[in-house]
Amino acid sequence: MANAIKGEVAVTVAGKVWILLMDFNAMCAFEEETKLKVTEFMDKMENDGEMSAIHIRDFIWCMLLERQPGATKKDAGRLLSEDPDALTRALGAAFPDAEADTEDTPGEAKAAQG
Repeated sequence: MANAIKGEVAVTVAGKVWILLMDFNAMCAFEEETKLKVTEFMDKMENDGEMSAIHIRDFIWCMLLERQPGATKKDAGRLLSEDPDALTRALGAAFPDAEADTEDTPGEAKAAQG
């Protein structure tokens, strides 16, 4: 089962549940595999949308490895074929909206204003 507090996302493909985790190790694995900085990849995703399908699949594969060490790139490709929004959900879980973070601590906003 995915732990949302840790930023994990569950994706079911052909009856199997896969857990995606975008953590520091996944980012490092992606950079080692692709020689592309995660920040450059994210920039492309946010701005021009021109991303390599190979890089997208590699990013998902790296997010699978923490919870499914035997996952393959083909597994990542199948996951994306079945659920193309998995990458967006995994990134959203890893980097929750900053506004949501400040809503949890209303006292801080008042102290900053005061």
